[in-house]
Amino acid sequence: MDTITFRCTACKFVLKVGADKAGRNAKCSKCGTVLTIPARSDAAPAAAAAPPAKKAADEEGDQTYGLKEDAPEPVEERRKQEDGSPPKVLKKPGRALTKKQAQITNPDDWRKVAFGARIIAVGLCMWLAGYLLYRVPLVLGMAEGEEFAAAADKRLVKSPIESGQAPDLDICAFAVGIIAGNSWAGLMLLVVRLSLILFLVLYGPLLAGYVICLVVPNRFGTRLQLKVLIGLALVNALVLVIFKMLPMFGVSRYTILPLVMPEVAMLEMNGERIESLVTFWSKWPIIDVYVALLLTLLNYLEPAMIARFLHAVGKSVKSEELEAKSLAAMKLGYSQIFIQLAWLMASLCGTSLVLLWSLRFVYTIGAGFFIYQLIYTIALLFGLRGVIEDQLGDEAPEKQ
Repeated sequence: MDTITFRCTACKFVLKVGADKAGRNAKCSKCGTVLTIPARSDAAPAAAAAPPAKKAADEEGDQTYGLKEDAPEPVEERRKQEDGSPPKVLKKPGRALTKKQAQITNPDDWRKVAFGARIIAVGLCMWLAGYLLYRVPLVLGMAEGEEFAAAADKRLVKSPIESGQAPDLDICAFAVGIIAGNSWAGLMLLVVRLSLILFLVLYGPLLAGYVICLVVPNRFGTRLQLKVLIGLALVNALVLVIFKMLPMFGVSRYTILPLVMPEVAMLEMNGERIESLVTFWSKWPIIDVYVALLLTLLNYLEPAMIARFLHAVGKSVKSEELEAKSLAAMKLGYSQIFIQLAWLMASLCGTSLVLLWSLRFVYTIGAGFFIYQLIYTIALLFGLRGVIEDQLGDEAPEKQ
C-alpha cells in the first residue's frame, strides 16, 4: 500500500500515513499539533533512519503511523446534504429544562396569603355582580326607548317653579329616567342604588384580603403593592360615597354626570346638540371633566394592581405559570384603563351621530373586556392556593 511520509511542522517529528488519508486533518502523536496530511511525501531522506512510530488500526483497517484522526468539534457536527445544499449543522442537545424550585421557608405565611387572595376574590365577585346590575337600566332602556320630556317633567325638577328661587334639579334621577325609559325609571333607580350599596360593601372583603396578605415575604415589592391597594380601596370607597351614592340617594345635588352616569352620552337624544348632555348638566364642566377622568383612573387601577400583586407573588414562589397568567391579567387591566379614559374623553368631543355609534361600539367592547378581566383575575386568586402548595413541595409541613 502506498504511504505518505512528512514531518510535523512544530516538532519536526517524522510521520508516516497511508496515501488514502491525504487532505485529512490529524494530530501529531508527539506534540499534538493539528496538521493537514499532504498529498505526497516531503520528508527528508533521513526519515528512513527515524525510529518507527507507534501503530494504530484506523476505522478502515489501514495502518496509521504516529497520527491520530482529528475528532469533530464537541459542540456541533456538520454533514453534507445529498442534494448539494449547504451542510446541515447538527447540534448536541442542550441541558434539559428543569422546573424552578422555590426556596419557601415560611409555608404558614404563604398559606395565609392564599387565604387572603380568596377573600379578595370574593370582593371581585361582588364587583362583577354590581357592575352587571348597574348596567341593567341601560339594557332595558334600549328596548323601552328614550323619553326625554317625560323624564324631565317627572324627575328633573324637585322644587316648585312658583317659588321664585333657583330650581332644585335631581340630575341622577333624571339621567336614570332618560336611560331606562319613563315606565321603568322608578324600579331602575332602586336597582342602581342597590348596585351602589353592593359596590360599597365589596370594599370590606377587599380591604380584609389586602390586610391578611401583608404577611407575604417582602419580595419584588409585594408589601408596597398591598399598601398601594389599601390606599386605592379607601380612596375609591370614599369617592363612591361622596360622588355617587349621596347624589343618587338624593342627599346631595352636586352631581358629576361623566362619573355617575356617563352612558347619557350614548343616547339618541344627545345627538346633533350644540353641547353634550354630559357637560350641559354640569355645574363646573371643566373641573368636573378632569375630576371624572382622575377618579375613573383610580377606580379601574385597583383590579390592575391586584394582577400586579399576583405577578410579584408568582415571581416570589417561582411559578412560571402564575407569572404568565398574572401578566396577561395586568395587560387586561392597563388596557381597560386606556379604553375607559379614551371613551370618556371621546364622549366630550361632540354630539354627531357617527360619534354616538362609535361610543356605543367602544363602550360594548370595553364592558366585555372588563367582565372577562374580572372573571380571569378571580380564577387566578382562587387558584393561588394550589400554586403555593405545589411550590412548597413535599418538605413543607401540612397545615394542621
